[in-house]
Amino acid sequence: MAKLSVNLLYDLQVIKALQTQHRTETQWSLLVDQIVMLEDVARNQVSHDRRYKPTFQPPRPFWLRIVYNSTVGNPVASYCLHR
Repeated sequence: MAKLSVNLLYDLQVIKALQTQHRTETQWSLLVDQIVMLEDVARNQVSHDRRYKPTFQPPRPFWLRIVYNSTVGNPVASYCLHR
């Protein structure tokens, strides 16, 4: 019976340690995302380019890049203007 309670305590400690690790990793990831975003904002404020350029862009499908680009906020309008 004593061995069972020792194993149970050990399991609870492992669960608590894993939860703490996951929480810390999540907080770190959120902090890094915020740092990158703030650096992007600061870099784009002093840029002479009129487009917002993030450091990391999520991949977009080819058709979406044609229809909606970052030069003009209106979809299709940029395609019509550049023809």
